[in-house]
Amino acid sequence: MKKNGFLVVACIMLLVSCGSNEIKEKDDKLSVSEIKTVAEKANNEVEKAKDRNAERRAKGDTLAMHYKDLQGYLPEIAGYTKNGGPKGDMVKMPDMGSWSQVQQNYTNGDKKISIKIIDYNGSPTGFSGIKGLYQLGAASEDDERKAGTVDLGIKEVSAYETVYKQRHDARISLFITDRFLVDIESTGSNDMDILTPIAKGIAASGLAEK
Repeated sequence: MKKNGFLVVACIMLLVSCGSNEIKEKDDKLSVSEIKTVAEKANNEVEKAKDRNAERRAKGDTLAMHYKDLQGYLPEIAGYTKNGGPKGDMVKMPDMGSWSQVQQNYTNGDKKISIKIIDYNGSPTGFSGIKGLYQLGAASEDDERKAGTVDLGIKEVSAYETVYKQRHDARISLFITDRFLVDIESTGSNDMDILTPIAKGIAASGLAEK
């Protein structure tokens, strides 16, 4: 079946909820059992996230890390210089909980890298659905870009990368232990051999143990 990233997955899950008996994409068909399998996998990940967060709350771990502490997980990047200091804040929204976030920009001539880390411990279900989709193994490719899940070889870390073909840009996003979302974006270079080690370093820096 030709896939178009997570749009297809979202449509599949929507059709399941509406009771559709068949999905047809051009000349290919996806059975109801396959559709339900996709939906069940995503739902299972949401439930696992709830269980993990319940365990943290039972230990009194109910708040997102202060953004000043979160800044300590922003890495140095060989060959790149920090463009100013890190930025960060803490956000609280009614019915959505609270979270903290930090961002650092780096430059190397015309090449730029931006790293954002979000701790959504104060809003445990805010991103669990998206993480569930990350773990379904979705992939897509066209003349503009190639995207898909990637295994970083680190437990409790799910990653999704996008490499643009017509311009020198790339991106990798990862979820760590149902608590942290890391987004690393490169402009001026689409070399994943640069971004992937950065992602692995952040994932292995201690966040996966939180």
